[in-house]
Amino acid sequence: MGSKLNFFAMLAAVGAFFLPWLEVSCTVKGESKGMFTQTGIQVIKGDATLGEEAKSLKELITKDKQSNEAAPMVGIVAAVVGLGFLVSVVGVRAGGRTHSVGILAACALALMGAQMAMEFPATRPSGAPENSGVVQEQSEKMRKEFIKERYLPGIYLELGALTVPVLVLLAGGWRRPN
Repeated sequence: MGSKLNFFAMLAAVGAFFLPWLEVSCTVKGESKGMFTQTGIQVIKGDATLGEEAKSLKELITKDKQSNEAAPMVGIVAAVVGLGFLVSVVGVRAGGRTHSVGILAACALALMGAQMAMEFPATRPSGAPENSGVVQEQSEKMRKEFIKERYLPGIYLELGALTVPVLVLLAGGWRRPN
């Protein structure tokens, strides 16, 4: 049962990379306008899907390095999730429990947590000129006031799917069959 649960959880984790993870919006005249969204794959590549409001500003956005930065740690997560999925396929076919899937999922969760704590590159301010600390502080205040980031359901599906094999492991994955 645990190996099948791990298989479906890792399948969901792989699929979640294709769902939207992050939305960045800008507040203009008190109204929030979606600038762009990113899927897990786009986070890895540094791409973004422009919102309707941002399409007119496309030239400005593409010149800005902020939206073109990749998150290599998420790329490592994708590789670990892919490996976990392959191991879960082997576990289902062999009919046995594999604690390796839980360990790989725990590693992927740790990396995702670290990336979220550091912020995704699209949500970090880009290389603003470092003329003075005052200018940078004002720029940061304005950014926080007008630009809002929010996580979308895809990232929560990713985190939830990675949690399942860890819970399976903790619930008895280390016990050896009699």
